[in-house]
Amino acid sequence: MLSFKCKNCNGEMAVSRIGDLKCPYCGSSNFFTDKELTEYKEFRRCMLEYLSASAEEEKAMQGLNQLWCSAETIEFITVDDMPINLEYIYKSTENDIQMYATRKNVIYIYPSAKKMLAQKAIDSFMSVATPQADMKSLEKCLPILSGRYDLKDGSVMLVFAKEENVHPVSMFGDLPAKHVEWIISRLENIACLLEFNNIVHGGITPDAVFINPITHEAALFGNWHDVKTHIRGNVRDLYDIRQTASALLGKDYGDAPKPLIHFLQKQPALNAFEDFAAWDNVIEKELGGRHFTKFSL
Repeated sequence: MLSFKCKNCNGEMAVSRIGDLKCPYCGSSNFFTDKELTEYKEFRRCMLEYLSASAEEEKAMQGLNQLWCSAETIEFITVDDMPINLEYIYKSTENDIQMYATRKNVIYIYPSAKKMLAQKAIDSFMSVATPQADMKSLEKCLPILSGRYDLKDGSVMLVFAKEENVHPVSMFGDLPAKHVEWIISRLENIACLLEFNNIVHGGITPDAVFINPITHEAALFGNWHDVKTHIRGNVRDLYDIRQTASALLGKDYGDAPKPLIHFLQKQPALNAFEDFAAWDNVIEKELGGRHFTKFSL
């Protein structure tokens, strides 16, 4: 499992493009210990084999199986004394809410002090409707609830279904601009869906976003408990998309071209639909148009 703890705040540290560890919560930087470096090299080897084999279905499955060679397990106990065993490849904690990425599920654990937020999250994403003429399959951008469990320690577990090739975007560390560009496009689509439903998500972060690196799809799994009714002029989600994209690029925007940096730094449009149009214009006129680029690290 790829997981490195910050010694300062105990948050999950991300791997930067230059190969050190960076905490997205307190900003601390650190270097790998010999053990951590060995673990990371093995995980990255598995990840690269998985991505390079994705073009062929049989090899892709072999690569996916190899990727899970580093999985860890954890057990939770329900109030009815039923054990729930998770095998996960990535975990993170955001605002005391834990997330575990398993092979076919995304698990969120709401501590007892915040268990009321679990139901708010369910109510929020269950109320989202897609347009009748949904040409972009926007329903795939939303979580699908598989189960809710009350745990013995007073916390609440939410279980969401996911495809095997869908992973937390924060798991990949810093990304090249060519991949961040299509992720922005998917998040702009999601922002339009949110505004269509007259809501503000309020928690679009790298930990909340999941991607399928093979099909270039994205979904918003986390922080649905932060949803609020949309008020005209509230562009919080559009700012959060820019912050998320900037974080994915890494220090000093990584290898991002100037048009991309300019878009991330400028004020969002007045609403999601105009902002999507502005981003689409940047892609077509300043970034060479739309091209499907095979995912690589």
